[in-house]
Amino acid sequence: MLEAGRIKPGTTRFETGAGLLAVTVETAGAASMMWLGPPLLPLRPLAMPLEPLLAALGLARADLGAWAAPAVTGDTDLLLPIAGLGRYARPAGHAGARRRRGEPNGLRGVCVVSRETVEPGSATHCRVFIPHFGIPEDIVTGSVHSPMGLWLAEAGVLPLDAGRAAFRGSRGDTVGRPGRLRVEVEGAGGAAPRVRVGGTAVTVLSGSLQPSLVRGRQLHQGGGIHARAA
Repeated sequence: MLEAGRIKPGTTRFETGAGLLAVTVETAGAASMMWLGPPLLPLRPLAMPLEPLLAALGLARADLGAWAAPAVTGDTDLLLPIAGLGRYARPAGHAGARRRRGEPNGLRGVCVVSRETVEPGSATHCRVFIPHFGIPEDIVTGSVHSPMGLWLAEAGVLPLDAGRAAFRGSRGDTVGRPGRLRVEVEGAGGAAPRVRVGGTAVTVLSGSLQPSLVRGRQLHQGGGIHARAA
């Protein structure tokens, strides 16, 4: 939308299924940094047995990291700490098994997190599996990284300065599409922490929607895009 001139640097609010989402675009030369300020819901403990889920991921109990406890985000993603990159490269398992274990227990996805990283400067490296939404492995998931900062701070592994913390998360390398995110947390340890997640992006595909017929009724795309269920 920025490249098309539909929005300009500054803050734009989008209506989403989860409510209003503020997106702030900051420019520095030719680069644009996009920051999202999603609502931050409390983390909660995992309410299902962990061993069947670990087996579906191709992991064992010994692969878990002791630096944090598994936790479920407000978007029902499981944050799962592992001991290092050797374990990070291993979780694959079978998509069908992950789907059968996660969906009935109310999980949207599983985020496997390592504090050992592939490059200096990153604090975490992770993989995200959302098989029952048709996503065997997601490339970059901002909605997972927003509560991750709070999770790391509460575990005592993310340094706080007057209740503030920041880190860079990396992922996507195992599928050949490296992604990097900047996460900033304010009010960690308080009653109402806030977070913003930022990153840059490039256009890899562009196209246009043509007027089409759905159940015999023509759709018209004027100044916006409209969709009707078939």
